[in-house]
Amino acid sequence: MGIRGLTTFIQNRSNLYLEEYELHDTSLVIDGNAIACQLYKWHCKSNDCFGGDYDKYAAVVENLFEMLNVCNVTPYVIFDGGYETRKVATIISRMKNRIQSAQQLSSVTEHSVSVFPLFLRETFLDVLIRLNIKCVRCDFECDTEIANIARTLNCPIYRVEKFLKSFGGLDKKNLPILAVLLGNDYVKRSAFSMFFNNLKMQKCHGNQSNQQKIIKSLIVWLQNESAESAVKKVLSRYKCRRRQFVFKKIQAAIKGYNCTDSIYLRYLGITPVRDTAAVEINVDICSIDKENSEEISEKDLSDSEEGTSSATDEDEIDFNFDNEEPDLDIPSIFSDKYRRCLLPPCFMDILIQNKYYSIPQIENDALEYSHAVSSEILSAIQRILRGSGEDNLICLARNNNGQNVGMCSTRKELDKKINKLNASPTNIKKTIRSDKTGIIDALENISYNDSLMALDRLYSNFHMDVKMETNHRLFDRNVVHSMAQFQSCLLHLKYLNNLLNLPFASFIASDIFNGTFIYNLTINFMKRPNLDNYIALIFKDSPTVLDSVTLVIKEIRRICENSVICTAPPRRRRKKKKRKEADVVKNCDSEDCSDSDKEECCLDPNNKYSALLSIL
Repeated sequence: MGIRGLTTFIQNRSNLYLEEYELHDTSLVIDGNAIACQLYKWHCKSNDCFGGDYDKYAAVVENLFEMLNVCNVTPYVIFDGGYETRKVATIISRMKNRIQSAQQLSSVTEHSVSVFPLFLRETFLDVLIRLNIKCVRCDFECDTEIANIARTLNCPIYRVEKFLKSFGGLDKKNLPILAVLLGNDYVKRSAFSMFFNNLKMQKCHGNQSNQQKIIKSLIVWLQNESAESAVKKVLSRYKCRRRQFVFKKIQAAIKGYNCTDSIYLRYLGITPVRDTAAVEINVDICSIDKENSEEISEKDLSDSEEGTSSATDEDEIDFNFDNEEPDLDIPSIFSDKYRRCLLPPCFMDILIQNKYYSIPQIENDALEYSHAVSSEILSAIQRILRGSGEDNLICLARNNNGQNVGMCSTRKELDKKINKLNASPTNIKKTIRSDKTGIIDALENISYNDSLMALDRLYSNFHMDVKMETNHRLFDRNVVHSMAQFQSCLLHLKYLNNLLNLPFASFIASDIFNGTFIYNLTINFMKRPNLDNYIALIFKDSPTVLDSVTLVIKEIRRICENSVICTAPPRRRRKKKKRKEADVVKNCDSEDCSDSDKEECCLDPNNKYSALLSIL
C-alpha cells in the first residue's frame, strides 16, 4: 500500500535519510509490476505511439538480471494479483488517466506523453521464465508480501532507524499510524480531515507542497505520542457513535503493515520462519475525554486538503472499507497455477468479481475500443472459469467518443471447466486440424545469409521517420488502431491457450512484435498498387525468405477472404476553395472593359486556363 507523498518527502532529504549501498552476494526481493514499468520508462528507447517495441524492452530486462547475476545477487520477483474490490475507484481513476494519455499520444508528442504498451508485463514475465528467475504472483496486492519475504531472507532493506533518529527518536510503533493518517489506496487522507484541521502545521524549507508540510507536521506531532495515545486523539475528533467504526477501520489498515510469514514462500523454495509479533493497538473508546470531543465548525470543515473538499458530516466519510474482500472459494488447482505465474492476474478479477479491466491502448477514439474485437475470447475464458449459469462478463473499457470508463457485457455459452485445468492437452491437439506444416517448414528452412540480406533491406523500418516528429498529419491513427486490435487478439488468445494448458506452444511478444517496424511496413505496403510484385522485389536476393512470406500471405488471404471489415471512418469530401480571382474576372465592370468588347472575357495572367472562359 503506497503512502502518498512519503517517497518525495524522503528523496527531498536524501542526504539525511538515505545512504549508498553496494548490492552483491545477497538475495533481493523485487516488486515485479513496479520494476517492469520503471525499466520501460527510464531505460527503454521505444516508440510508444506505435504500440510498443517489445524486442528493445526485453533486451533491457535481460541486461538488468545479467548484471544481478554478475554481482551474485539472487532475485525473487513478486507480482501483484487481481484488483481488490475496495480499490475499484482508484483503478477507474487510473484507467481514465491512461485513456487520456493514449488519446494525446502521437508521433509529435512521443517525448512528452508516455503510455505503457499492452504486453509490457507479459514480456517482462516471459524474460524471467526464459532466464529461470524465481517469481510468484500474489492473489491480490503484493506490497505486504514483499516486506515479509524480504525479512525472511534477511535481504538488505531500508532501515528506518536513521529516519526515526532525525526526528528525536520517533517510536517505531507509530509508523503504521503515520501511514494510515497520510492515506493509502484504502483510506483517503480526507477521511481524517477533522483531525488535520486541528493539527499544528510545521514550516518546511524551500517551496514545499502542502502535502509535504502535512507529512512533517504529522511526524512532529507523533514524536510525543504513543500509538495508543495517537489513535485516542484522532478518535476524539469524532462523535461517540462513530468512534467504534473509525477505530475498526484504522485497525484494519494498520494490520496490512504488520509482518508475518508469507504464504507464498513455498512457491519460491524458501523455508518459513516463525511469525513476527504483530503490532496491536488497544484503546478504551469509552474512556476518551468528553472535553476533547469538540465539534468542528463549518469554517474548519470547509478547508480542503490540496483541492479535495473535506467531509461535512461524519456519516459521509468514506474509508473505502465497505466492500470487504469476499470469502474466497478458489479451487486449489487454479491457485497453484495462478501463483506460479502460469495464469494472468485478470483471471482473479473474472473469477472473484466477474469483471475484466481492459488495458488502454493507443487507438482511434472515434472507433469502438480496440478490445471489443476480443469479446468472444474473453467470454469463453469467463465461461470456463465460472460456468454458463453465471451473469454476463462485465468489461470496463473506454466509452466510445470519450475519455470516461464505461461498462459492457459479453456472453458465450460454455461449460465450467476450471476443475479440469490439469487435463492433458494431447486430446485437444488431436481434435485440432492444422494445415500450417508448410509454413513452419518454410520458416525453419530460411538460411542465415538470406536473413542478413532481408534485414539489410528492411532495417530502416525499425526507426520512425524524422518528419513524423514534427507533423502530426503523418501519424495514421487508423493503422495504429488496427495494430491495437491485433495486439488485443494476441494477448487474449495467449490467455486462453494458458487456461487450456497450452494445446499450442506459447509465443513471446518480444520475438514477434515491434510496433515501429509493423507500422512503417504497413504504411509502405498501403502505397503499393501491386503488393506481390513489391514483395518479390524486396526479397529478390533472399529466396528462402520470399518463399516463407509468400506462403504466409497466401494463408492470410485464404482466411480473410470475404471477412475483412474496414474500420476506418468514411472520409469527408474536401470543399473546393472558391477562386476569388476568377470571381473578380467575371464581375469586372465597365471601367476595366471598354464598351466595344463587353462580351469578351478578361484574361487572368495567374490562371493559364482563364482563356477557356471565352467559350462558355
